[in-house]
Amino acid sequence: MRLINKELKIIQKELIDAKKQADEIREKISLGELSISKDKSVDFFDKIRQSLHSLGFIITYTNILEEIEGYGHLSSITFFNDQLDRTKGGQICIYKNYSIKKKRELLMHEFVHIYSELPAWSTNIRDRNIVFMLLPATLKDAEMRTELASLALMMPIEKFLKDLFDCSHDIEKIVDEYGEIKTNCIIQWIILHDFAHAHYAHLFFVKDKHGKENPIKIDEYWRDNMAFDIYNILYNEDSVAFRSRDTRYPDKGGSTIDNRKYYCFCFYERDVQQPLPSNAVSIEKVLLLDEMVVIGWSNEVYEIVKKLRSTQDLQ
Repeated sequence: MRLINKELKIIQKELIDAKKQADEIREKISLGELSISKDKSVDFFDKIRQSLHSLGFIITYTNILEEIEGYGHLSSITFFNDQLDRTKGGQICIYKNYSIKKKRELLMHEFVHIYSELPAWSTNIRDRNIVFMLLPATLKDAEMRTELASLALMMPIEKFLKDLFDCSHDIEKIVDEYGEIKTNCIIQWIILHDFAHAHYAHLFFVKDKHGKENPIKIDEYWRDNMAFDIYNILYNEDSVAFRSRDTRYPDKGGSTIDNRKYYCFCFYERDVQQPLPSNAVSIEKVLLLDEMVVIGWSNEVYEIVKKLRSTQDLQ
């Protein structure tokens, strides 16, 4: 999911559809109010696995997906026993060398595919004629919608926003509360519903053939600063991103960008198994990389946001 300003209105509509789809799935499998928040995550994933088992799905963690001829790396894929009815069982394959958190995300992505009518590689991989009839743009849109529905299922937005307000937008706390999945997904979920002009960036650091480590921008988003450029900010000694990159540890605090004060949270993770997208490498493959996620607000906005409380608390 690449977040840029011109796509915001489209994404907002997709979020409404994603919530509707997630609510329908939640009702079908009697998920109740379970989510991936700390006190409910074990029961949540137990319920997901029970549902898959009842439908006849086997979950396999494998190295086979590391490099598929003609495709490169596949993170996960599902083979269905019946292509016309996805609820008649099959096999879910997930790349085995990912972290537990990323494996959970991929499992949920495939889970949503099972209950979705959207086209997907996973439903058509065995039928080459159908595969080539599906336009890449169609598949990209379907994958984005599936991803949004998966996030909506794992982090129901009403409860998620209440938790965010309750912790006064201390992003470290919300990441800890929903830490069963990777930080970049949690931060994306905040940004997708943000009304307070945050900025956001998601990067990986890749070594070139000379051993120099270069940043690769995966996602970005901003509203209040059209000059926002994470590449420049990484070399700004007054920024949290610079400090975090320098130490290779998470950091938070004040940043000065274009003579304006910001409060930012930077999450840093070393040695992450990660496939780079095709726009960064010629064919997608898994590399061992450092990962960074940044989110922040101007000081004046952040001071206001910290004081907000959810409407549930006001009733």
